[in-house]
Amino acid sequence: MGRGLDTAIFEPVFGLRGELEAKKLSPAELPELQSLLTAPTEPPLALVLLSDAQTAWFEGNLRRAVLEMAICVEVLVKRRFFAEASPAGVAFDYLEDKAKISVRVLELLDAVAEEAFATSYKKQEPDNYQKIDYLFRCRNKIAHRGELTFRDDSSKSVAVNLPMVESWWLAVANLMKWIQSL
Repeated sequence: MGRGLDTAIFEPVFGLRGELEAKKLSPAELPELQSLLTAPTEPPLALVLLSDAQTAWFEGNLRRAVLEMAICVEVLVKRRFFAEASPAGVAFDYLEDKAKISVRVLELLDAVAEEAFATSYKKQEPDNYQKIDYLFRCRNKIAHRGELTFRDDSSKSVAVNLPMVESWWLAVANLMKWIQSL
């Protein structure tokens, strides 16, 4: 008589293969981890939001991942251009709160960045800029209609999927590095 084969099926473990820049903890990093555990610090809000988006992606909750990433980008960009402790930041917050001013993040990353920092994210990173643009288009569809779609530059409706949101997450991580370099 033949011997039966035992089969085990495991659910995928997202991050195991480095998705969304997930890294395995190495022994060399243990001292830093111990230091963080003994004296925890509050990470920057943008980093928390990007981490929350990563968790949502791992859970398959793409709408939440998109919303968290879009908020992360807004926090990153607006805090870089309008630092809270500066008079410009206080003035911007006041005008924005009173609905007297509305500046799109994409404008800040192109013409305003070129004027303020002599570099444009749109020109320097056109593919990632396009992904950030699509991220915001999708965020708007989610916020206004609950739909995980967006219209591309040819006005074609695009259904959003896991790999697409992954590419947007990587674009946001790239933007974070770009902003820190300014």
